[in-house]
Amino acid sequence: VSGQTVVHELGHISRVFKACQLDWGIALPQGIPTTLLRKPRVSNARERRLESHEEALLLETLAGKVYPRSAVIFALETAARQSEVVSLNWADVDLRRRVARLRGVDGRETKSGDQFRDVPLSPRAVEVLASLPRCIDGGRVFPLSQNALRLAWDRALVSARRQHLHRLLAQALEAEGIDSDREIRALIFKKRKPQERTVEILSKLEKKDRTLVDLHFHDLRHEATSRLAEKLQ
Repeated sequence: VSGQTVVHELGHISRVFKACQLDWGIALPQGIPTTLLRKPRVSNARERRLESHEEALLLETLAGKVYPRSAVIFALETAARQSEVVSLNWADVDLRRRVARLRGVDGRETKSGDQFRDVPLSPRAVEVLASLPRCIDGGRVFPLSQNALRLAWDRALVSARRQHLHRLLAQALEAEGIDSDREIRALIFKKRKPQERTVEILSKLEKKDRTLVDLHFHDLRHEATSRLAEKLQ
């Protein structure tokens, strides 16, 4: 397993021993044994940013999916974490002052350990929030579970990349005088086999073109802060 997995598993074991001490009053004369272990070094820093037209491709794919699409834009405009996005309540949104108060899962402290974090809302963020339906009694801004948002993101990535590759494939096929519509329908509906040349070109495109590959929702946070850094100190 990776070093990160080892660290996570040691963390679980450590919490068991802490529960023994703090919750059940079981004395551990030698202390928590995991503190004596040398944990592996973990290097999981990511530098992935949205490139060229990846944002447009994603938002095009999410058209019609109001909450996932709005959540992606909100994350890009505020650098909010996924857990903070789905936990946002209307009571913590002030569109007049253009400020949102972000909290952690179920309104608890954020991942950084803060009770909350106030973030300014860009004109684009205000526009997105103002377009969403708002219940009389408030409630959550994005009525999605974190897992539902993650699944919507994963499906959008797959769909957007497939559409992108098919567009490139169509251009390549047309340049060679091959009926691109017929070949792409064969790839999508699988009622007949596409030509060998079609499969060959698509295979090359999949290897060469890295659009929307290895892109995580959390990368939107890096993208947002990077965009801000281009304008502010």
